[in-house]
Amino acid sequence: MEVVQRALLAAFMKRPPDRETLHAVLDPDCVITTNWGSEQREHHGLEGHLDALVDMSAIWDSWEQDIERVLDAGNEHVVALMRFRATGHESGVPVESEWAIVSAVSDGRIVTSSVYLTHDEARKAAGPEK
Repeated sequence: MEVVQRALLAAFMKRPPDRETLHAVLDPDCVITTNWGSEQREHHGLEGHLDALVDMSAIWDSWEQDIERVLDAGNEHVVALMRFRATGHESGVPVESEWAIVSAVSDGRIVTSSVYLTHDEARKAAGPEK
């Protein structure tokens, strides 16, 4: 679980993202599947993860994240329950919502991550909580 927490802090709590930490915690062939509420996309490697953050920043003028809880889902999967606050880029409308990310870890590095728009969707995707 620690590797996922480190990745979340490096990606979402620092501006710009902490590339050195992300390089250390992401497998070189890692894949992140995102859905920031507009369309689902797949990103590969460290640069892909950084591109995913650029995609999110293009939708929102300003944003911040909170890590609410990180759960061991078993079978080397980790569920991170997040809270998102932002202001729409085009609309200027403030938004607050939950979201989550399910990550698979192998040999101490993240190999896949998938974004879900609700905590319940992520919990279901990860299977029974440990």
